[in-house]
Amino acid sequence: MVCLRRYYIASAWSIWRSAIIKYKAFLLDKQWTWGGCSDNVRFGEKTAKQFLDTKEPETDTGLVNLHNNRVGRWAVKKTMRRMCKCHGVSGSCAVSTCWMRLNDMHAIGTRLRRAFEKAKRLDYNGGAFGSWQETNSAEGVTRRRTLPFKKGTLIYSFDSIDFCNANLTAGTIGTRGRECSLRAGVGVSRHEANSCKRLCYDCGLQIRTEKTIQQSSCKCKFIWCCNVVCESCSQEVVRTFCH
Repeated sequence: MVCLRRYYIASAWSIWRSAIIKYKAFLLDKQWTWGGCSDNVRFGEKTAKQFLDTKEPETDTGLVNLHNNRVGRWAVKKTMRRMCKCHGVSGSCAVSTCWMRLNDMHAIGTRLRRAFEKAKRLDYNGGAFGSWQETNSAEGVTRRRTLPFKKGTLIYSFDSIDFCNANLTAGTIGTRGRECSLRAGVGVSRHEANSCKRLCYDCGLQIRTEKTIQQSSCKCKFIWCCNVVCESCSQEVVRTFCH
């Protein structure tokens, strides 16, 4: 028994020593190793799935949402970035320890935006989620084929309503009469600078400017103690509407 025990100890030591040698060789070859504390994306994925997926009904719309929920979770994982910390004499970075971290919302949103622009319209067939079919119209002919969609493919079953025109049934009032902005330059966001184009011109409408006189408080003074006295000033304001 003593000899057998010594044999097991010697064998274990040999295996451990061999593993250490291979590990060091791996470090010298790859120059980095996994370590640190990666973001627990699996826990976040599980929580998001429990919070969102359990509320979806067993309908065609519910199945579409379930698939698109998975695409969202997939986008979070695919955009994770590798962070590394250097180890070495005088910061030589001979070896680095790396871990995975969630990317910012801009990177995740950019990937989802690309998926949104390539989304597939599908017709629900039967009741099985795998039996979706794509409808293609080419030269007036509608073709249907089974579509094995990928993990990163967003899908939809109905076209969006026309938000340019009023549709009280759908709850949209259209863009006619909507106010937009012609401001440009420093301090103006891209969305504000393009608001008239998106709301008016893209919907086949023109713009109408309206000048109004606006009263506002100005030249305010603090009077001891303890009042603030202001004058009333008139200011011409130019507002722009879709027409």
